[in-house]
Amino acid sequence: MMGIDPVNQRRMMHESLDAIMALFEAKAPVSMTTDWFTLREARLQMAMFSEPHLPVSVAATFTPTGPVAAGKHGLGLLSVAGADSEAFERTWSWVEEAAAESGKRVDRANWRVVMSVHLADSRREAIEDLRDGYARRAYWGDRKNPEAPVANVLAGPTPPASIEEAIERGTMICGTPDDAIAQIKVLQERSGGLGGVLCFSHEWANTQKTFHSYELLMRYVAPQFQGQLGPVIESRDWVEDQMQTVFGGLAPAFARAFTDHGKEPPAPIAAALEAARKVEAQ
Repeated sequence: MMGIDPVNQRRMMHESLDAIMALFEAKAPVSMTTDWFTLREARLQMAMFSEPHLPVSVAATFTPTGPVAAGKHGLGLLSVAGADSEAFERTWSWVEEAAAESGKRVDRANWRVVMSVHLADSRREAIEDLRDGYARRAYWGDRKNPEAPVANVLAGPTPPASIEEAIERGTMICGTPDDAIAQIKVLQERSGGLGGVLCFSHEWANTQKTFHSYELLMRYVAPQFQGQLGPVIESRDWVEDQMQTVFGGLAPAFARAFTDHGKEPPAPIAAALEAARKVEAQ
């Protein structure tokens, strides 16, 4: 659309990022010349509201280009594809190597991985929610030459032919909240650690199903990775282990509430009080 030769695209990305970061970090006007743009005494019209500048991330697929650019400038990384490729496990090492060469610091907390995510109350339901939409997804082949291998058209891994294959390969997360938790843990292990998972808006399910998927994600999956469930689970386990300590005094308290007013406790309370006394005697 923009007439950029794909062969030069990654070189141009590096050059444009050099210019952008020079402007973001410069205390003086920036001059820079390439074969496709020139900056002469360039400067930003507005100063940054955050230090040292607004957050910047470099998009990456399955090649080293994005990770190297992120490491060179000490930026975040946004892996928009390639989580199912073998190169994914080497991604952050490319970032760290480039950062070391340029004297920059990088943090895995600034690494985000984009995944297609859809959840439902059962795995079968989640798959069926997406089946028609996935079949109508963007055409992956060569319309002028339908016999051409898809990998040759995309210059990358062949896309999954079915939802089941996509799940198996780790291209998408589709199933129940428990399935999502398990797959994200696998992703964490393969990556060596990352800052977050972002949901790609695939639009393969209808609006109602999509909203339900987001609800399941935020109610049952996100808390597992945000440290919100630990205190709740610990409190629950403590109460279950201390039931006698926590609730053992209720029967005497209820009985006392009656006897203080000269009333006979109801039979259930009297029985509970007697049972409590027997436990104490043991």
